[in-house]
Amino acid sequence: MKKCAGLLVLFFLSFKTFAIDPRLDWKTLETEHFLIHFAQENLVVAIQAAAIAERTHQKLSPEFNWDPEEKTALVISDETDIPNGYALPFPFNRSVLFITPPDETNTLEDVSNWLETLITHEYVHVLHLDKADGIANGFRSVFGRHLFLFPNMYQPAWFTEGIATWYETDTEQGIGRGQSALFDMMIRTDVVTGIKPVSQVNLPIRSWPMGTTPYLYGVYFFEFLEQQYGKPYIERLVANYSNNLIPFMINTNASQVLGKDVSELWQEYVDWLNKKFQPQLSQVRKQGIVEGAA
Repeated sequence: MKKCAGLLVLFFLSFKTFAIDPRLDWKTLETEHFLIHFAQENLVVAIQAAAIAERTHQKLSPEFNWDPEEKTALVISDETDIPNGYALPFPFNRSVLFITPPDETNTLEDVSNWLETLITHEYVHVLHLDKADGIANGFRSVFGRHLFLFPNMYQPAWFTEGIATWYETDTEQGIGRGQSALFDMMIRTDVVTGIKPVSQVNLPIRSWPMGTTPYLYGVYFFEFLEQQYGKPYIERLVANYSNNLIPFMINTNASQVLGKDVSELWQEYVDWLNKKFQPQLSQVRKQGIVEGAA
C-alpha cells in the first residue's frame, strides 16, 4: 500500500521534477531591488532582465506607493516553450519568467519586447499582492509574513489579473492585451451574446472564453474605471483593500471608495461595454459576415 502511494505521488510530481535539468549551473545576479536567478547559459537574458526589472520598479513602485522590504527574486526559466510567468508574495516575493516569446496568436502576441511586457505584468502582481497598509501592515511587522496578512491575495482573479494586464497595456505603442484586436473581438462577442454577471466571472470559467476571462473582463473593467472615475480611484481601491484583514470584502471596498458596491459598478461596466463596442458591431453588420465553407 505504501509503495502504491509513493508511486502515485511520483506520478503527479514527475512532470515538474524532470522539467529542470539538474546539470544546469545556476547563478544569481543581484541588483538594488532584485535577485535574478539564472542558468549560466542565460547570462545575457539575466542581464537584460535585471535592467528591465529596475526600470519597471522605478515606474511601478510609486504607482502602488509600495516598496517591498526584501529584494524580489526573479527566476529566469527556459524549460518550456510556453510564453508565460507567475508571481507569488508568500513566503517571499518571487516571480518565475518563462522567457520563450510568443510565436503564434494566443493573446500574448502584441509585444515589442516580450521580457519587458512579462516583467511588467508579473511585477504588478508582486507590488499589488505584497502591499499591506494600516492594521494589516502593523500585524505583519509583529507576526511576519503570515499567509493571512496579504489582503490583496484574497481578491477575485479578474481584479488581480485585470490590473496587471491593464498596466502591461500601452495603446500608443500597440503593446499588451488591453489594446489587442483579439481581445476586442472576444469581449465584443460577449457583448452580442450577453456580458457575464460578476457572480460568474468570480468563478473559474469552463466555457467561452476559457482561461482568458480574468484577463479579458479584468482589463476592460480597469479601462472602464479609468475613463469613468479616473486613475486616482484605482489607486485608492488598491490602497483601501490593502488595509483589510477580512478576506473577500470587495463590495465593502468598492462602497468605501466609489460609493457603490461591485454589483452596481458591474452594471455600469456592462453599459459602458455596450456603448464602447456598438459602433464596431454596427460596422461589422454593415459589411456583412463572411462565413467559411467546408
